[in-house]
Amino acid sequence: MGKGVLPMIMDIMERSDRFNSIIRSRPFIKAFLFAVMFFSLPLLYAKDCLVILKGNKSLTIQAEVADTEALRSKGLMKRKKIDRNKGMLFIFKKPGNYEFWMKDTFIPLTIIFFGDDQKVIKILDMEPLNEKKRYAPGKPYRYALEINQKITEKIGLQENSSVLVLKGQEP
Repeated sequence: MGKGVLPMIMDIMERSDRFNSIIRSRPFIKAFLFAVMFFSLPLLYAKDCLVILKGNKSLTIQAEVADTEALRSKGLMKRKKIDRNKGMLFIFKKPGNYEFWMKDTFIPLTIIFFGDDQKVIKILDMEPLNEKKRYAPGKPYRYALEINQKITEKIGLQENSSVLVLKGQEP
């Protein structure tokens, strides 16, 4: 779903004579449809995806997608915690050796770098609130997944393990 979905639905609703006659005769339907559309907006514009990590065991992570410079710059800053199976997936338009840091990040995180082949390039533990240290794999990558520390050890994830992004929005 994209940015034009809601306007498209509204256009269809306005053009349909049958729909308009029903709406005019039953105002509660109009209120109900408005409520459904209003509360569905986060779903239409949500930028979440599922990422499956495949080590000795598999684990599915629900990840927020950071695919713009603004979202990537903010990352998980100022958060006090993230749930066990949650994280943030950073997507870059082209492969590069981009650096991460932990400024204003209170959570001990692990970052998993992987490429278009969806194989793990490098896994690094990151120290909370360390503004000086930079984290990068030393090789070009296109994706980076930040999750709570120690999860990769529990599932046996290591370099060359598989990562599968099930759904999400590409840049």
